[in-house]
Amino acid sequence: MKRSTFWAVVISGSLAIVAILLLVSTLGRPGEEDIRLTSMLFVAFGTLGVALPLYLDARRIQSEHKRSTGKTRRSLVSPCSICGADTGNLWCIVHSIRICPDCIPRHHDTARCLYKPVFILPPKGRTISERRSRPVSSYTTN
Repeated sequence: MKRSTFWAVVISGSLAIVAILLLVSTLGRPGEEDIRLTSMLFVAFGTLGVALPLYLDARRIQSEHKRSTGKTRRSLVSPCSICGADTGNLWCIVHSIRICPDCIPRHHDTARCLYKPVFILPPKGRTISERRSRPVSSYTTN
């Protein structure tokens, strides 16, 4: 967090807290609507003053992250070994190469080749924590 963001949050938060205390102190007294309205206005501006610098700082960090990972994300995916396309998402176990779905007919040897997906997605509705939370008794056989 930048120093300016920190101080903006501290000052705006203290303004909002003081305004809330002022609002609470006038709740039981009739005839002090002007003070109540002013304190509600300061609560609104104080919370806006807290939220706005945090939002802008988060957007800045997000754009820096996108800029830094934009080029490396492509290099993490290996291309097809036959045609060089970026969609090499099948792995031939026998020949140890990546293949895109378009190149399977050119590479396919029905007697020997076995394919497995490079990226395995978990089934919908099940997360890793749900798979790990199976009881121990289901692993043992009697």
